[in-house]
Amino acid sequence: MDTCNPYILPQTKIIKIAMGFWYSFSYHDKVRTSLTEKVRKVMTELSKKTYIGTKLVKMIKMNREEYNYYRGWELPADENGLDQGYLVEYADGGKPNDSRHKGYISWSPKDVADRHYYPVDEMTFGMAIEAAKLGYKISRKGWNGKGMWVIFNPGSLGDTYTMSEGSVYKKHGVDECEILPHFDMYTVNAEGRRAMLPGWLASQTDMIACDWGIV
Repeated sequence: MDTCNPYILPQTKIIKIAMGFWYSFSYHDKVRTSLTEKVRKVMTELSKKTYIGTKLVKMIKMNREEYNYYRGWELPADENGLDQGYLVEYADGGKPNDSRHKGYISWSPKDVADRHYYPVDEMTFGMAIEAAKLGYKISRKGWNGKGMWVIFNPGSLGDTYTMSEGSVYKKHGVDECEILPHFDMYTVNAEGRRAMLPGWLASQTDMIACDWGIV
């Protein structure tokens, strides 16, 4: 090879350039392979387990473009700004991600939100139970006794209580014991008597009702 010809590269330089291209392509191939493997792992993990959740939220109607504008973002070119939905704020936890809100906010499509979120006075039994376990008083619109409600009592949380003298437990030989988690009902009868009913149990009607609410 005529190495003095400026238009002809020496063989060693050609080899170095070729090796450079090879290393570059090899590196990007490794990156692509790594990312592909990560995507494959994500899809595998998603197929393993399904979750169901209950959370308290506040919602404001807002389409996708309005939400992006509210957050100070540009609407991505591949998204439809007219998609209907809601700004959703978590009311029961989540570190705030916007200084104008007390809870974490995000955007949810309307059809997804409408299927999964209910007003707190139109909850299912399962949702009401979860709300009670979060510390809220729950009640049904359909109950005859107005002013009645149910709470979740977490019990003694592992501590042992000493039974008081004259109690029915003490009378039957129980000097001390733990109190297990249970639900209590605050009852009101026709004569206006008010009393606590420990260990409340739901009826079949209660369990299929959709008029549960937070008091």
